[in-house]
Amino acid sequence: MIHVELPLNADRPSTLWTFTGIRGVALPSEGAFQLGDGLSILPVSPFILSRRTSLDLNLRQQQEMTNVGHYLVYKSPILSRDPIGEDKAIDRLLNALMAIQIVKPSPTLGHVLQSMETDSPEYSVFGPSELRAPIDPGQWPSLRCLDLPFLKQAASMIATVDGIMAGTNVRRKNAIYLFQLALEHRHPAIACLLAVASMEACLKTKGAKGFEKGLCELLGNDTRAFSDWNSPDFPQPPYTVEELAYNLYRLRSTIAHGNDLRQAKGKDGGSIDFWRLQDFIDEQQKPTYMQLLCEASICLACRVLQATL
Repeated sequence: MIHVELPLNADRPSTLWTFTGIRGVALPSEGAFQLGDGLSILPVSPFILSRRTSLDLNLRQQQEMTNVGHYLVYKSPILSRDPIGEDKAIDRLLNALMAIQIVKPSPTLGHVLQSMETDSPEYSVFGPSELRAPIDPGQWPSLRCLDLPFLKQAASMIATVDGIMAGTNVRRKNAIYLFQLALEHRHPAIACLLAVASMEACLKTKGAKGFEKGLCELLGNDTRAFSDWNSPDFPQPPYTVEELAYNLYRLRSTIAHGNDLRQAKGKDGGSIDFWRLQDFIDEQQKPTYMQLLCEASICLACRVLQATL
């Protein structure tokens, strides 16, 4: 975390902006949406772009800030530089970001930035930054924009996530943290491991059979693993919860225990071929079965979190 210590006049009213870029937002012409309690989705603005600095962002990251289009923003009043208050504002923004991701996984820039808005033209006052990894939720979620219906759902989910993070239920907190790490991890198989662990924290299950039973009881055996976000342009993939649950856990446990993926066994005792090609999205290159499981783990984790938090 980087702090830029610049003057701030405590006699003048100030607002701390905490923000991060979200890709693929689709809003009406005004381009803004109020999530409540200081949180909003705003289009990129000169004030946000004034936070670009080579002190903590490289040239590519600075250019991405211009191109991203929309930002999740948390505005909070501030009288003077307060590192504890600034960190709490970052935590609040990340809670809101995870609430959005639980409703609809969406790509982000990753880094969280802060800047002070004052009534003085004399100073450009920068706050700290937290350089997190960007989020890539996979092909299926990325086909659908983060639009008004999703943001309305997210506004309700924010209060739920805030309550969990302020509470003492460690399992629920861990479920959210693990899902966040799954979204941020660049290797899809490790992201799958983390997403399955997030679901386990919600379901309180053990082992592949227990995980399969818990997931099927919660979501339904014949429920499609991928939410129907993209019809009619892209038909909903046919894979069901029951069809994928056991093998999702086997992929997770084989990686976690450092075993040979070629020797992972399915329910029938035969080897699971993680490298066979699967039908997935029309006009897209066929993924391997492992890639399909990794994609499914993110979509399923969303629905488990929605159902249990």
